[in-house]
Amino acid sequence: MGLPHSRHKSEGIVAAVGNAARFLEPMAASSLEFDDLRCSTLDVVERAFDCLTEANGVGPTGASVILTVLNPQLFVSWGADIRNAYFPEDRPKGATYSQFLTVMRMAALSVAADARSQHGIDDPAGALSSQLGIDPPFSLAKFVDEYNWVTLEREMAFQPGAVVAA
Repeated sequence: MGLPHSRHKSEGIVAAVGNAARFLEPMAASSLEFDDLRCSTLDVVERAFDCLTEANGVGPTGASVILTVLNPQLFVSWGADIRNAYFPEDRPKGATYSQFLTVMRMAALSVAADARSQHGIDDPAGALSSQLGIDPPFSLAKFVDEYNWVTLEREMAFQPGAVVAA
């Protein structure tokens, strides 16, 4: 059984990933909670996202996953339910993904500030990874990604009266 994509489509996807990676190369060491997402940075993210979605066979979810693979310290994936929770009226384009990433950065900064001020934890992602036995440790962007996936894609948000494993 062969792959569902044609060789031509696969080559287009590979080329799009290569182009997006070139756009993002200057941001290789960036992370969601430590780097300011300036307009120039968001423009690069927008171009990389749009470059990916222009490839035949790559939709907005796939583009966000590819970006996350290229830099898991910075990018957060978004499936349809996550997109619709944050931007129900917007089309899933690079500009919307850049806005989403800005919202995710605010969430990451809030988590980091709360961890520091309320618990004296300077590296919440490292501390949580250690507590959960995750090795290599997740980035804060990955924890934000997992939170979105569990609560919005899987609709597993805490519900009063639900049994929680201890």
